[in-house]
Amino acid sequence: METDGGGWTVIQRRVSDSDFYKSWAEYKAGFGDEHNFWLGNENIFAMTGSEGYRLRVDLTAVGGVTKYALYQQFAVAWEGDLYRFSVANYSGTAGDSLSYTNNMAFSAKDRENDMSSGNCAMWRHSAWWYTGCCYADLNGPHVGTREGLFWIGYLELLTSSEMKIRRG
Repeated sequence: METDGGGWTVIQRRVSDSDFYKSWAEYKAGFGDEHNFWLGNENIFAMTGSEGYRLRVDLTAVGGVTKYALYQQFAVAWEGDLYRFSVANYSGTAGDSLSYTNNMAFSAKDRENDMSSGNCAMWRHSAWWYTGCCYADLNGPHVGTREGLFWIGYLELLTSSEMKIRRG
C-alpha cells in the first residue's frame, strides 16, 4: 500500500457488513475476502514475533472523515502465549486506544482471556485483545453504531478500519 511511504501488509480490513464473530481456530488461520478479512493470528505472529514492526490503524467515520493511529512498536506472541500483543510509542490523529489493552491475550467467542467479569468477545460479538470490553474493537459487527467498530480515542461512528504492519 502507498500509505505513509508504502511497504505495508494489511492484517485486518473492514469496509462493509461481514461476520467477524468467529472461533479461536478461525482467527488463528485467518478468514474473509479482499474487502473484509483477518490475516490470521498465526500469520501475524510469524511476521511480528521477531519484533521490529510498526502498526498503523486507519479509521474512517461517517461522512468520510479519516484518522490514524501509528505505533512504532508492535508484536503478537505465539499461540502458547495466547497471541498476546504489545504496542508502544503512539502518534497520530485517532487517539491512543490500544495502550489500554497492551500486553493482553487474544479472546474469541470460544476462548475468553479478557479481564472482565463477563466474556467481552461474546458480548461484543467479536474477537480482540480485551482488557475490559470498551477501549477498542475493530472486529465488532459492522452496524453503524458504537456497538460495532469501536475506537475509544475517536468517538465517531466508524464505517471502516484497516490495520497494517511493516518493518520499523
